[in-house]
Amino acid sequence: MLAAIRRIRTRGLLAAALTNNWASGSRDDGSGALRGHFDAFFESSVLGLQKPDPRIYEHACTTLG
Repeated sequence: MLAAIRRIRTRGLLAAALTNNWASGSRDDGSGALRGHFDAFFESSVLGLQKPDPRIYEHACTTLG
């Protein structure tokens, strides 16, 4: 997955993570290091929306432009 993200970003495209189950800062398992691989990180718990609600995808796309 990380190799694919690097290829995407190398081509000038933006990469975002969109998750239902990754609460901000609450994990101490090293997964926070993944955030640096993404241009944006969207958490349903923060947005108050969950996949597959189309509004969470619209929010991500709008934010990324």
